[in-house]
Amino acid sequence: MSDPSSHRHCQARRAVGVVVVMLVAAASAMLLASRAELQERGAASVSASFLDRPRHLGASASSLESGAANVSRAAGASREAEDLAGGIADSNETLQLAVSMLGGRRASAGAMCMNRCFLNLGFSGSDCECSIHGGWYMWICKRYQGAPMPWQYCGSGMCGGCKAPQAPKAPETSKHPPASTPASPPPPALPASPGSSEGYRPAKSSLLRPSTAQAKTFYVYRVQSDADYAPENQNVANLAGAMWYLHHEIVNNRYERRFKKTRVQRFKLTTKAPQPLIDAGMDFGVRLAFDLGKCTGPFDCQKAFEEVGYSVGCNKADEFPTSQWAGKVFYNDATWYSLPGKCSSRKFSEHTAQCSLSEPGGACANPTGRGDCTYSYQAAGEISIDELEGIDSFAKFVTEGGWEYNHKTDHGVHMNFWDGMSDAAACKRRVERAARLFDAKFPGDPKTWDLANPPCNFRANHFYAIAAREGR
Repeated sequence: MSDPSSHRHCQARRAVGVVVVMLVAAASAMLLASRAELQERGAASVSASFLDRPRHLGASASSLESGAANVSRAAGASREAEDLAGGIADSNETLQLAVSMLGGRRASAGAMCMNRCFLNLGFSGSDCECSIHGGWYMWICKRYQGAPMPWQYCGSGMCGGCKAPQAPKAPETSKHPPASTPASPPPPALPASPGSSEGYRPAKSSLLRPSTAQAKTFYVYRVQSDADYAPENQNVANLAGAMWYLHHEIVNNRYERRFKKTRVQRFKLTTKAPQPLIDAGMDFGVRLAFDLGKCTGPFDCQKAFEEVGYSVGCNKADEFPTSQWAGKVFYNDATWYSLPGKCSSRKFSEHTAQCSLSEPGGACANPTGRGDCTYSYQAAGEISIDELEGIDSFAKFVTEGGWEYNHKTDHGVHMNFWDGMSDAAACKRRVERAARLFDAKFPGDPKTWDLANPPCNFRANHFYAIAAREGR
């Protein structure tokens, strides 16, 4: 006959194990969901749901902590089972972090970044940096054994989402051109004009010929961190669009700028629309969004490329596909653009040689309007967010109690540069200040308004009628 106490102990161990597995699974799911929203190289899209994350996390915290509290009851009255539950919880770091995060407790930076799980995947200690977001954190791995690579975003418990590349990669300046500073060398040469994309086989013969479009050259801007990489498979904006993105998404976060943004880059962009777009009366296609280089819509990106080639897309910030901001954008003519690049059906880390041939993107040295040669770009300087705001050091500013902008009060603390998001006159002054800074810093370049963006003449009903007319 078995010992009843031993039987209860076994039951307790099984009960604890089930609860712990459930808690860890739930925590991992929440970490991955949050990680996906924080992609540094994602499109400059705006998500109001992100601001609601603390409320969602709080709701999940209640159920998880309730589950943790039930461990003792599931184990019965056995004192040994209660000790076992405590030991498992103490030794399981993922569970501890999940309960801390979802319960809204803010751990110290030192305590949160102790688990250097990426080392188990072959990364060096300096390859990854800890990124803290309130009560949780993740690892951002930018290198592998010292060599630059497409960024990976790793969960804090077991580094879910990270994997070692097949082999360490040497720096590839053709993929990641230097930062656009006054002393920076020019970016690497873009692909030659027609004929270079040997794997490009569009169904429409018109996409294999130069178009009759007029080339357009103008400045575009990208709000960027200190990381350097090409603007292909990315979104850029005119100056008003960049300022609206800065105001709405970046500076309203106390203690650190969201996504670690530090500067506003400028590029001189030349576009030439493919013939199907010109025939429909447009110079630009739909403005697409990207997640780590993968095109995510609207609708089917590859279908759009089949119809009009890898055309540059545009939209007013308060119009389709971001019409949820209608009536809420007070930066006049705020416009965003998409620059489709190679292998846009996959994330940067999943690119292959075959994919790059069959999906060449639109970047080339001299745009002709072929479906695979629709735009070129070159770095044209940058300004820091600090100099835009008129401060010496963001770190010092925060240490002294500063807050760039509080969207709840519509004011900053020790700063009034961003006051009045809905004040059109104030928004205009901010855009003009940025323009003056660029003009003063780069006097040898064309003035900001000499290369102002052309009108965004994309029309959704005309664009999506192209395929309809052809019965596609």
